[in-house]
Amino acid sequence: MIEVHLRLQLAPHPEMLSVSDSIQALLGYEPSHFIGGQVCLFERIHLDDTDIAQLLTAPAASVSSGVVNLRLRQSNGRIRCVRCEYSKWPTTDAEGSLLDLRLQDAKGLPRTLDDAALTLNFRAMMENTDDFIYFKDRNHVFTGASQSLVSLCDPAEHWTDLLGQTDYDVFPEEYADIYYRLEKQVFAGIPVAREVQETRGKDGTPGWVDNRKYPIKNADGDILGLYGIARDITPLKRTEIELLTHRNRLEDEVGARTRALEQALAQIKANEERYDFALQATNDGIWDWNLQNNTSYVNPGYSQMLGYAPGELGTDMQTQFTHLLHPDDRAHVPTQARHLLETVGSYDLEFRLRCKDGNYKWMLSRGKVFERSATGQPLRAVGTHIDLTDRKRLEDMTMAAALYTRSLIEASLDPLVTISPEGKITDVNSATERVTGVNRTQLIDSDFADYFTEPEQARLGYQKVFSDGFVTDYPLAIRSESGQVIDVLYNASVYRDANAQVRGVFAAARDITVQKMALEELEQHRSHLEQLVATRTAELARRLEETTALNQQLEASQNQLLQSEKMASVGQLAAGVAHEINNPVGFVSSNLRTLGGYLQDIFAITDAYEALEAGGSDTCDPLASIRQLKSEKDLGFLKSDTLQLLAECSDGLARVAKIVRDLKTFSRAEQAIYQWADLHAGLDSTLNIVWNELKYKCTVEKAYGPLPQVFCVPGQINQVFLNLLVNAGQAIADKGCITLRTGQQGDQVFVAVTDSGCGISPENLRHIFEPFFTTKPIGQGTGLGLSLSYNIVQKHHGRIEASSEWGKGSTFTLWLPIEAQVDGPSEATAVSEG
Repeated sequence: MIEVHLRLQLAPHPEMLSVSDSIQALLGYEPSHFIGGQVCLFERIHLDDTDIAQLLTAPAASVSSGVVNLRLRQSNGRIRCVRCEYSKWPTTDAEGSLLDLRLQDAKGLPRTLDDAALTLNFRAMMENTDDFIYFKDRNHVFTGASQSLVSLCDPAEHWTDLLGQTDYDVFPEEYADIYYRLEKQVFAGIPVAREVQETRGKDGTPGWVDNRKYPIKNADGDILGLYGIARDITPLKRTEIELLTHRNRLEDEVGARTRALEQALAQIKANEERYDFALQATNDGIWDWNLQNNTSYVNPGYSQMLGYAPGELGTDMQTQFTHLLHPDDRAHVPTQARHLLETVGSYDLEFRLRCKDGNYKWMLSRGKVFERSATGQPLRAVGTHIDLTDRKRLEDMTMAAALYTRSLIEASLDPLVTISPEGKITDVNSATERVTGVNRTQLIDSDFADYFTEPEQARLGYQKVFSDGFVTDYPLAIRSESGQVIDVLYNASVYRDANAQVRGVFAAARDITVQKMALEELEQHRSHLEQLVATRTAELARRLEETTALNQQLEASQNQLLQSEKMASVGQLAAGVAHEINNPVGFVSSNLRTLGGYLQDIFAITDAYEALEAGGSDTCDPLASIRQLKSEKDLGFLKSDTLQLLAECSDGLARVAKIVRDLKTFSRAEQAIYQWADLHAGLDSTLNIVWNELKYKCTVEKAYGPLPQVFCVPGQINQVFLNLLVNAGQAIADKGCITLRTGQQGDQVFVAVTDSGCGISPENLRHIFEPFFTTKPIGQGTGLGLSLSYNIVQKHHGRIEASSEWGKGSTFTLWLPIEAQVDGPSEATAVSEG
């Protein structure tokens, strides 16, 4: 899980004070981009989340904190959903305030609703429903989805691919913004958020859904997440758009054609019959047919209408007409036309003529006899050909649109009806017949309210449609002829004619029986899931105990490894420590021998005094003999030298005691107990242990700065000091210098160990903290010293920096927080105990 910590100064001017390195993994920017002011965090917040940005950037009058969800734009332009914990407080400056942020990638957070996909029935519903069903946690992350939703998501092949993703991972950003806005309403406390929204499939095909989102709450009423149901209404929307387009186009084309025909008819009526008939077709084809020799004359418009040049069709009726007829029309149209002219004197026929390009056009042919023989036989006829191709195409399109619309209506699983202003049914689909058990003939012209269990309630809903223009999800119950009662949601709206006059109501009744059963089943699932959660909680508690035991074993193993490395270090330094102890022990032993001789001389003098006190001396002047003895033994020298020898012995033994005490403190096995410690004291104690390794080949210079006490495990930090000092000494071949520098920067302290040794080659510098890596000869190093030191410092939330120049020396800098945060439960216990 990606987690980023930031601190900003809000007033008087926003300024980034600190940001963790993980910001690059979250947003793709380096920390320096924010610290240097090249990138502003608040400008990366999604425009729809400006309310959250205003909340975060408002100056703090008092301490405040909280948790919000927001969207941040990454350096690559994509949106990432994050969970934000914030804390604001005013500074001592009257105008100043600080803001701490903790940003977590929403997809990496624990999801509390994953268990919803565990039961077989729920999984079957997810994989087989046509509706788009989905579940999300409080951070807008998918925890469940129906298989049908995959058709809109890219990349995704199975609904499980959506788990742990946000809308911005699988939808275009403009759609994800719409869905996110609706979810914010749910998390703000709205019981249900509903909206008709656009979608786009993987192939780019647009669509529409009726999207509804509901909150998921725990027993205390806290919102844990949401579930949504989106129904595909694309066919209805497309039908609506197509019907409107077709209707407008047909109305325009029919109106134009009607006006043209009306004008032509007006011209025909205004003139004499023959000339009127010819003028009617001024823009159409005009023909003059000699029935005796079967020749004809056609005007240029006739030829041009079929794609021929004027005169290209000749004068033969066969060439001009019969051969151009469609094969299906050729067998009967010429015979029928001649028969009607001979018997009736005129005809109106529709047929198809072939154009020069091979296509066919529909023609309306009108003919009339204008010359007869004495016996009444027709000799000559004239007429027109009017191109009906566009009208036929419009008729076909109108018929197709009507059939398509009817097919969509009949394909609906919901009962659909149209109702007149008087409340009478004017049309129904087959679903209505199926639900009511009454056939279409009986339904039409009957009172629509008679088919509901509460007719008056149905009429009230019908009246509401007329007053409001529509009703949505109006609850009713249909009673079928068989007596079965079906719960439905009644949705209706008025429909109007071309003059915007209300002509009636179009109504749809959505059967919610399955939905109610699904809700009941979901309630059963919820109860079952609660049992599963309880079982899972118990299982997790058991696993937690096992994990705790394993962690304790691992910690014991790590402590054993650390103790082994300590003892290995002690063993490595044993000869030097022994030499450091032998030196004072040697001169103490020598001084004790000298003191023994001094005591014998002193005892001889005291014996002489004791003999004098007893009266047993046979000399004439006992005091003279004693004075002579004191002079021979040089009592004055004995007194002064004895005190000096005792002081030297005391110093030597104190030195031995200090070495033994430091060695005992260093090598003692201890628990990882955090406590406040003086790093200078630890550094000096460790230096005392390794001094024999260093004093013959280098000098040690101390540049100690002021240091506060540090919250740490002192024994482990001393182990790090030992490894760094020993390595520095081993890097110096002959004579050199080791410099120890300490200091404080902000809430961290540092200890730097610099040697003037041989340095570390670049290829080895990359591996120095790896376990078992060593450049020392076999038997002279385990390769664990720096690895263990690295792990110890990491555990203290610090770091080790290494720099080296080949042939000139190396510097290892240890950085530690003044107050380390304790990670594990064992360490937390140790802190409370210590």
